[in-house]
Amino acid sequence: MKRLFVSILLCLSLLGTLCFGAENAEELLARLNKLPPAQRQQQLLEKARQERDVSVYASFTEAKSLSDAFRKRYPSPSVTIRRLGGGRMLDIAVTEFRAGRHLVDVFIGGSTSGRPLIDAGVIARYASPERAQYGPHFKDEKGYWTAFFSRHLVFAFNTTLVPQERLPKSYFDLLNPYWKGRLAIDDHPGNWLAGMIKAYGKEKAAELLRALARQNPKIIRGRTLKIQLMAAGEVYAAVDQTEEGVIEMKKKGAPVDYRFLENTPVLTNPVLLVKNAPHPHAGALFLDYLLSKEGQQAVVDIDYVPTRMGFKPKDRELTERAAKAKLVFFDLDWFGERQKEINDLINEHLRPNR
Repeated sequence: MKRLFVSILLCLSLLGTLCFGAENAEELLARLNKLPPAQRQQQLLEKARQERDVSVYASFTEAKSLSDAFRKRYPSPSVTIRRLGGGRMLDIAVTEFRAGRHLVDVFIGGSTSGRPLIDAGVIARYASPERAQYGPHFKDEKGYWTAFFSRHLVFAFNTTLVPQERLPKSYFDLLNPYWKGRLAIDDHPGNWLAGMIKAYGKEKAAELLRALARQNPKIIRGRTLKIQLMAAGEVYAAVDQTEEGVIEMKKKGAPVDYRFLENTPVLTNPVLLVKNAPHPHAGALFLDYLLSKEGQQAVVDIDYVPTRMGFKPKDRELTERAAKAKLVFFDLDWFGERQKEINDLINEHLRPNR
Protein backbone atom coordinates (compact mmCIF):
# COMPACT_ATOMS: atom_id res chain seq x y z
CA MET A 1 0.00 0.00 0.00
CA LYS A 2 2.85 2.33 0.89
CA ARG A 3 4.52 1.69 -2.48
CA LEU A 4 1.23 2.39 -4.26
CA PHE A 5 0.84 5.68 -2.35
CA VAL A 6 4.39 6.75 -3.27
CA SER A 7 3.78 5.82 -6.91
CA ILE A 8 0.62 7.90 -6.95
CA LEU A 9 2.51 10.88 -5.48
CA LEU A 10 5.23 10.55 -8.13
CA CYS A 11 2.61 10.42 -10.89
CA LEU A 12 0.85 13.49 -9.51
CA SER A 13 4.19 15.30 -9.29
CA LEU A 14 4.98 14.44 -12.90
CA LEU A 15 1.52 15.52 -14.00
CA GLY A 16 1.96 18.82 -12.17
CA THR A 17 5.25 19.39 -13.93
CA LEU A 18 3.66 18.71 -17.31
CA CYS A 19 0.67 20.93 -16.63
CA PHE A 20 2.27 23.83 -14.76
CA GLY A 21 5.99 23.63 -15.44
CA ALA A 22 5.86 24.03 -19.22
CA GLU A 23 7.58 27.10 -20.64
CA ASN A 24 5.41 29.91 -21.93
CA ALA A 25 6.23 31.56 -25.25
CA GLU A 26 8.30 34.30 -23.65
CA GLU A 27 10.56 31.84 -21.82
CA LEU A 28 10.81 29.42 -24.73
CA LEU A 29 11.76 32.06 -27.28
CA ALA A 30 14.22 33.78 -24.93
CA ARG A 31 16.02 30.44 -24.71
CA LEU A 32 15.85 30.01 -28.49
CA ASN A 33 17.38 33.46 -28.98
CA LYS A 34 20.54 32.36 -27.20
CA LEU A 35 21.43 30.06 -30.10
CA PRO A 36 23.67 31.21 -32.98
CA PRO A 37 21.47 32.96 -35.63
CA ALA A 38 21.58 30.16 -38.23
CA GLN A 39 20.85 27.45 -35.67
CA ARG A 40 18.11 29.56 -34.12
CA GLN A 41 16.39 30.07 -37.49
CA GLN A 42 16.63 26.39 -38.35
CA GLN A 43 15.04 25.37 -35.05
CA LEU A 44 12.34 28.02 -35.39
CA LEU A 45 11.42 26.75 -38.87
CA GLU A 46 11.38 23.10 -37.83
CA LYS A 47 9.24 23.73 -34.76
CA ALA A 48 6.87 26.02 -36.69
CA ARG A 49 6.30 23.30 -39.31
CA GLN A 50 5.54 20.82 -36.53
CA GLU A 51 3.00 23.20 -35.00
CA ARG A 52 1.41 23.45 -38.46
CA ASP A 53 -0.72 26.55 -37.82
CA VAL A 54 -0.53 30.12 -36.52
CA SER A 55 -3.69 31.75 -35.16
CA VAL A 56 -3.96 35.50 -35.69
CA TYR A 57 -6.46 38.08 -34.39
CA ALA A 58 -6.38 41.16 -36.63
CA SER A 59 -8.10 44.54 -36.46
CA PHE A 60 -7.63 45.67 -40.07
CA THR A 61 -9.03 44.49 -43.39
CA GLU A 62 -5.81 43.77 -45.29
CA ALA A 63 -4.51 41.15 -42.85
CA LYS A 64 -5.41 38.37 -45.32
CA SER A 65 -3.11 39.85 -47.95
CA LEU A 66 -0.21 39.80 -45.50
CA SER A 67 -0.94 36.21 -44.47
CA ASP A 68 -0.99 35.19 -48.15
CA ALA A 69 2.43 36.82 -48.63
CA PHE A 70 3.70 34.94 -45.56
CA ARG A 71 2.45 31.61 -46.98
CA LYS A 72 4.33 32.22 -50.23
CA ARG A 73 7.50 32.55 -48.19
CA TYR A 74 6.64 29.75 -45.74
CA PRO A 75 4.10 27.22 -47.12
CA SER A 76 3.96 25.72 -43.63
CA PRO A 77 2.58 26.67 -41.13
CA SER A 78 -0.87 27.67 -42.33
CA VAL A 79 -2.46 30.91 -41.06
CA THR A 80 -5.89 31.23 -39.46
CA ILE A 81 -7.11 34.83 -39.22
CA ARG A 82 -9.97 36.12 -37.12
CA ARG A 83 -10.93 39.67 -38.05
CA LEU A 84 -12.06 41.77 -35.07
CA GLY A 85 -12.44 45.46 -34.31
CA GLY A 86 -9.98 46.83 -31.75
CA GLY A 87 -12.40 47.00 -28.82
CA ARG A 88 -13.97 43.64 -29.57
CA MET A 89 -10.53 42.06 -30.01
CA LEU A 90 -9.55 43.29 -26.57
CA ASP A 91 -12.71 42.01 -24.89
CA ILE A 92 -12.54 38.57 -26.50
CA ALA A 93 -8.80 38.15 -25.90
CA VAL A 94 -8.96 39.05 -22.21
CA THR A 95 -12.04 36.87 -21.66
CA GLU A 96 -10.32 33.88 -23.27
CA PHE A 97 -7.13 34.48 -21.32
CA ARG A 98 -8.92 34.63 -17.96
CA ALA A 99 -10.85 31.47 -18.82
CA GLY A 100 -7.61 29.62 -19.61
CA ARG A 101 -8.58 29.25 -23.28
CA HIS A 102 -5.35 29.76 -25.22
CA LEU A 103 -6.50 30.05 -28.83
CA VAL A 104 -4.43 32.83 -30.40
CA ASP A 105 -0.73 33.29 -31.13
CA VAL A 106 -0.42 36.79 -32.57
CA PHE A 107 -2.32 40.09 -32.48
CA ILE A 108 -1.82 42.55 -35.33
CA GLY A 109 -2.99 46.11 -35.87
CA GLY A 110 -4.48 46.91 -32.45
CA SER A 111 -3.26 50.49 -31.92
CA THR A 112 -5.64 51.08 -28.99
CA SER A 113 -6.00 47.53 -27.65
CA GLY A 114 -2.27 46.72 -27.49
CA ARG A 115 -1.48 48.39 -24.17
CA PRO A 116 -4.52 46.96 -22.30
CA LEU A 117 -3.56 43.48 -23.56
CA ILE A 118 -0.05 43.96 -22.16
CA ASP A 119 -1.43 45.23 -18.85
CA ALA A 120 -3.74 42.20 -18.62
CA GLY A 121 -0.73 39.87 -18.88
CA VAL A 122 -1.72 38.45 -22.26
CA ILE A 123 1.37 39.54 -24.22
CA ALA A 124 4.88 38.06 -24.16
CA ARG A 125 8.13 39.95 -24.44
CA TYR A 126 9.83 38.78 -27.61
CA ALA A 127 13.15 40.12 -28.88
CA SER A 128 12.71 39.45 -32.57
CA PRO A 129 16.06 39.83 -34.38
CA GLU A 130 14.26 42.16 -36.82
CA ARG A 131 13.51 44.76 -34.14
CA ALA A 132 16.96 46.32 -34.55
CA GLN A 133 15.77 47.83 -37.85
CA TYR A 134 13.02 49.91 -36.21
CA GLY A 135 13.34 53.38 -34.72
CA PRO A 136 12.25 54.41 -31.21
CA HIS A 137 8.81 55.63 -32.38
CA PHE A 138 7.96 52.11 -33.49
CA LYS A 139 8.89 49.83 -30.59
CA ASP A 140 9.01 49.73 -26.81
CA GLU A 141 12.13 49.18 -24.72
CA LYS A 142 10.84 46.06 -22.98
CA GLY A 143 10.10 44.10 -26.15
CA TYR A 144 6.34 43.72 -25.90
CA TRP A 145 5.45 45.37 -29.21
CA THR A 146 6.80 46.58 -32.52
CA ALA A 147 4.79 48.67 -35.00
CA PHE A 148 4.98 47.06 -38.42
CA PHE A 149 2.96 49.73 -40.21
CA SER A 150 1.70 53.21 -39.44
CA ARG A 151 -1.15 55.46 -40.48
CA HIS A 152 -1.62 59.22 -40.58
CA LEU A 153 -4.86 60.79 -39.41
CA VAL A 154 -5.18 63.24 -42.29
CA PHE A 155 -7.77 65.89 -43.04
CA ALA A 156 -9.81 64.54 -45.98
CA PHE A 157 -12.18 66.55 -48.16
CA ASN A 158 -14.44 66.51 -51.21
CA THR A 159 -12.59 68.42 -53.93
CA THR A 160 -15.82 69.44 -55.66
CA LEU A 161 -17.41 70.94 -52.57
CA VAL A 162 -14.41 72.54 -50.84
CA PRO A 163 -12.59 75.35 -52.70
CA GLN A 164 -8.82 75.55 -52.37
CA GLU A 165 -8.94 78.85 -50.53
CA ARG A 166 -10.99 77.23 -47.75
CA LEU A 167 -8.55 74.41 -47.05
CA PRO A 168 -7.18 74.61 -43.50
CA LYS A 169 -3.55 74.58 -42.42
CA SER A 170 -4.22 73.65 -38.81
CA TYR A 171 -7.04 71.97 -36.89
CA PHE A 172 -7.86 75.33 -35.31
CA ASP A 173 -8.76 76.64 -38.78
CA LEU A 174 -11.72 74.23 -38.68
CA LEU A 175 -13.32 76.50 -36.08
CA ASN A 176 -14.08 79.01 -38.85
CA PRO A 177 -17.86 79.48 -39.28
CA TYR A 178 -17.52 78.15 -42.85
CA TRP A 179 -17.10 74.61 -41.48
CA LYS A 180 -20.21 74.58 -39.30
CA GLY A 181 -22.32 71.55 -40.22
CA ARG A 182 -19.88 70.52 -42.95
CA LEU A 183 -17.44 68.31 -41.05
CA ALA A 184 -17.44 64.65 -40.09
CA ILE A 185 -15.59 63.09 -37.17
CA ASP A 186 -15.36 59.57 -35.79
CA ASP A 187 -17.77 58.67 -32.99
CA HIS A 188 -14.75 57.98 -30.77
CA PRO A 189 -11.79 60.00 -32.09
CA GLY A 190 -9.41 58.81 -29.37
CA ASN A 191 -6.31 58.57 -31.55
CA TRP A 192 -6.85 62.01 -33.03
CA LEU A 193 -7.42 63.54 -29.60
CA ALA A 194 -4.30 61.80 -28.28
CA GLY A 195 -2.32 63.52 -31.02
CA MET A 196 -3.79 66.88 -30.07
CA ILE A 197 -2.94 66.33 -26.39
CA LYS A 198 0.62 65.34 -27.31
CA ALA A 199 0.97 68.43 -29.53
CA TYR A 200 -0.84 71.12 -27.53
CA GLY A 201 -1.35 69.80 -24.00
CA LYS A 202 -4.55 68.53 -22.41
CA GLU A 203 -6.19 71.91 -21.75
CA LYS A 204 -5.77 73.30 -25.27
CA ALA A 205 -6.73 69.96 -26.86
CA ALA A 206 -9.92 69.81 -24.76
CA GLU A 207 -10.72 73.38 -25.81
CA LEU A 208 -10.28 72.39 -29.46
CA LEU A 209 -12.57 69.36 -29.05
CA ARG A 210 -15.26 71.48 -27.37
CA ALA A 211 -15.08 74.07 -30.14
CA LEU A 212 -15.27 71.39 -32.84
CA ALA A 213 -18.34 69.93 -31.15
CA ARG A 214 -19.99 73.36 -31.43
CA GLN A 215 -19.43 73.15 -35.19
CA ASN A 216 -22.11 70.42 -35.24
CA PRO A 217 -20.05 67.78 -37.07
CA LYS A 218 -21.63 64.57 -38.28
CA ILE A 219 -20.48 61.90 -35.87
CA ILE A 220 -19.90 58.74 -37.89
CA ARG A 221 -18.63 55.33 -36.82
CA GLY A 222 -16.03 53.91 -39.19
CA ARG A 223 -13.61 55.52 -41.61
CA THR A 224 -14.91 53.52 -44.57
CA LEU A 225 -18.39 54.98 -44.18
CA LYS A 226 -16.98 58.48 -43.74
CA ILE A 227 -15.00 58.39 -46.98
CA GLN A 228 -17.96 56.92 -48.86
CA LEU A 229 -20.26 59.70 -47.64
CA MET A 230 -17.61 62.26 -48.53
CA ALA A 231 -17.20 60.87 -52.04
CA ALA A 232 -21.00 61.01 -52.44
CA GLY A 233 -21.02 64.66 -51.35
CA GLU A 234 -22.99 64.10 -48.15
CA VAL A 235 -20.18 65.56 -46.03
CA TYR A 236 -17.62 68.14 -47.09
CA ALA A 237 -14.66 66.93 -45.07
CA ALA A 238 -13.45 64.62 -42.29
CA VAL A 239 -11.24 65.66 -39.40
CA ASP A 240 -9.64 62.26 -38.73
CA GLN A 241 -9.36 60.05 -41.80
CA THR A 242 -6.56 57.55 -42.47
CA GLU A 243 -4.86 58.16 -45.78
CA GLU A 244 -5.13 54.72 -47.39
CA GLY A 245 -8.92 54.94 -47.78
CA VAL A 246 -8.68 58.38 -49.40
CA ILE A 247 -5.94 57.22 -51.76
CA GLU A 248 -7.97 54.18 -52.79
CA MET A 249 -11.10 56.24 -53.51
CA LYS A 250 -9.05 58.87 -55.32
CA LYS A 251 -7.58 56.19 -57.62
CA LYS A 252 -11.12 55.10 -58.48
CA GLY A 253 -11.91 58.61 -59.64
CA ALA A 254 -13.81 59.87 -56.59
CA PRO A 255 -13.58 63.64 -55.94
CA VAL A 256 -11.60 63.30 -52.70
CA ASP A 257 -8.17 64.33 -51.49
CA TYR A 258 -6.32 64.83 -48.23
CA ARG A 259 -4.01 67.21 -46.43
CA PHE A 260 -1.55 66.94 -43.60
CA LEU A 261 -2.50 69.66 -41.14
CA GLU A 262 -0.11 71.02 -38.54
CA ASN A 263 0.58 68.24 -35.99
CA THR A 264 -1.03 65.39 -37.91
CA PRO A 265 -1.24 62.35 -35.57
CA VAL A 266 0.62 59.19 -36.58
CA LEU A 267 -0.88 55.87 -35.50
CA THR A 268 1.55 53.05 -34.76
CA ASN A 269 0.01 49.65 -35.46
CA PRO A 270 1.75 46.85 -33.57
CA VAL A 271 2.33 43.15 -33.85
CA LEU A 272 2.27 41.32 -30.51
CA LEU A 273 3.04 37.73 -29.52
CA VAL A 274 0.77 36.02 -26.98
CA LYS A 275 2.43 34.72 -23.81
CA ASN A 276 0.40 31.48 -23.76
CA ALA A 277 0.45 31.02 -27.54
CA PRO A 278 -0.58 27.47 -28.55
CA HIS A 279 1.87 27.69 -31.48
CA PRO A 280 4.73 29.84 -30.14
CA HIS A 281 7.30 29.02 -32.83
CA ALA A 282 4.82 29.56 -35.67
CA GLY A 283 3.72 32.81 -34.01
CA ALA A 284 7.31 34.01 -33.73
CA LEU A 285 7.99 33.09 -37.36
CA PHE A 286 4.93 35.07 -38.48
CA LEU A 287 5.93 38.07 -36.35
CA ASP A 288 9.52 37.95 -37.65
CA TYR A 289 8.20 37.89 -41.20
CA LEU A 290 6.04 41.00 -40.76
CA LEU A 291 9.07 42.89 -39.45
CA SER A 292 11.47 41.52 -42.09
CA LYS A 293 12.37 43.14 -45.41
CA GLU A 294 9.98 40.79 -47.24
CA GLY A 295 7.18 41.49 -44.79
CA GLN A 296 7.64 45.23 -45.06
CA GLN A 297 7.55 44.98 -48.84
CA ALA A 298 4.22 43.17 -48.45
CA VAL A 299 3.05 46.14 -46.34
CA VAL A 300 4.12 48.49 -49.15
CA ASP A 301 2.30 46.35 -51.71
CA ILE A 302 -1.07 46.82 -49.95
CA ASP A 303 -0.59 50.62 -49.94
CA TYR A 304 0.12 50.85 -46.21
CA VAL A 305 2.97 52.82 -44.65
CA PRO A 306 5.94 50.61 -43.64
CA THR A 307 7.91 51.39 -40.49
CA ARG A 308 11.20 49.54 -41.06
CA MET A 309 14.21 51.75 -41.76
CA GLY A 310 14.84 52.19 -45.47
CA PHE A 311 11.25 51.53 -46.59
CA LYS A 312 8.78 54.05 -48.00
CA PRO A 313 5.11 53.88 -49.04
CA LYS A 314 4.32 52.92 -52.61
CA ASP A 315 2.42 56.15 -53.20
CA ARG A 316 5.10 58.73 -54.04
CA GLU A 317 2.78 61.66 -53.40
CA LEU A 318 2.09 60.38 -49.89
CA THR A 319 5.83 60.10 -49.21
CA GLU A 320 6.43 63.66 -50.42
CA ARG A 321 3.54 65.12 -48.45
CA ALA A 322 4.49 63.29 -45.24
CA ALA A 323 8.12 64.44 -45.57
CA LYS A 324 7.00 68.09 -45.52
CA ALA A 325 4.46 67.66 -42.72
CA LYS A 326 4.73 68.36 -39.02
CA LEU A 327 3.77 65.03 -37.46
CA VAL A 328 2.92 63.91 -33.92
CA PHE A 329 4.06 60.44 -32.89
CA PHE A 330 2.58 58.72 -29.86
CA ASP A 331 2.98 55.05 -29.06
CA LEU A 332 0.96 52.38 -27.28
CA ASP A 333 2.48 53.12 -23.90
CA TRP A 334 1.92 56.88 -24.06
CA PHE A 335 -1.67 56.37 -25.23
CA GLY A 336 -2.34 53.65 -22.66
CA GLU A 337 -1.35 55.89 -19.76
CA ARG A 338 -3.89 58.51 -20.89
CA GLN A 339 -6.66 56.36 -22.32
CA LYS A 340 -9.12 57.01 -19.49
CA GLU A 341 -8.71 60.79 -19.59
CA ILE A 342 -9.05 60.71 -23.39
CA ASN A 343 -12.28 58.68 -23.14
CA ASP A 344 -13.60 61.05 -20.45
CA LEU A 345 -12.94 64.11 -22.62
CA ILE A 346 -14.75 62.54 -25.58
CA ASN A 347 -17.75 61.55 -23.47
CA GLU A 348 -17.92 64.99 -21.90
CA HIS A 349 -17.45 67.22 -24.93
CA LEU A 350 -18.33 65.29 -28.09
CA ARG A 351 -21.00 62.72 -27.27
CA PRO A 352 -23.58 65.22 -25.93
CA ASN A 353 -23.82 66.46 -29.52
CA ARG A 354 -25.24 63.13 -30.70
